[in-house]
Amino acid sequence: LLKTPHLLTEDPELIFKLFSFVARHQVRPAWDTERRIQANLDKLSSMLRGSPRVWSQFSALLRLPYADLALSAMQECGFLPVLLPPWEGIQSLVIRDFHHRYTVDEHTLVAVRNVCELARSQKEEQRRLASLYAELERVDLLILALLLHDTGKAGDGANHAELSSNQAEEVLVSLQIPADEREHIRFLIEDHLLLSSVMNSRDLEDEKTAEFIAHRTGTVERLKMLTLLTYADISAVHPGAMTAWRRD
Repeated sequence: LLKTPHLLTEDPELIFKLFSFVARHQVRPAWDTERRIQANLDKLSSMLRGSPRVWSQFSALLRLPYADLALSAMQECGFLPVLLPPWEGIQSLVIRDFHHRYTVDEHTLVAVRNVCELARSQKEEQRRLASLYAELERVDLLILALLLHDTGKAGDGANHAELSSNQAEEVLVSLQIPADEREHIRFLIEDHLLLSSVMNSRDLEDEKTAEFIAHRTGTVERLKMLTLLTYADISAVHPGAMTAWRRD
């Protein structure tokens, strides 16, 4: 509950303090708080538009232990499309095939949860992936890339990764994210299908396969982030999608 609800539309940092509390303590907003946010979405949008501190606050939130729970709460009260406008296009969007169990927005939130759970996992089969997660310098960039990686599915183009990247660029600029960080996020979005394609179409023991991946990723940090994004993305298609072979 908000102690001083009227400050919600007066203090631009309060909304991030609220969701950061969720992400830090695993405590969801009260129903009354969600209702107040929903009733003031236009004011919040106007207040946050162009604010130079939005990214620093959102970035800090994405690094917290239960960032996935905070993002789900943002979705439920309608704040996520305010922060990330392309999100509106994938809400309740159904992909009509035999593989995807979830709507695109739910698939995305499940993918984010898959990544965040690595930090909390005690499962032996996830040990290697959990160690990669612990080594990441900028988990916030990975999570933001995940949030935006499928927004292009709302469009008519065949290459949803390219469309998602184009839509993401507008968001990243509006959030005033530095150019080098935007480049990392765009790479993850544009190439989020790379490792899935490689594991299904190339000889993984061939040195040329390793050279190809190294050339496309460029740095070890990017390779770590792309590995975790691929794991999260595949695992969020349906419960049985991440087989032991794919995980290995």
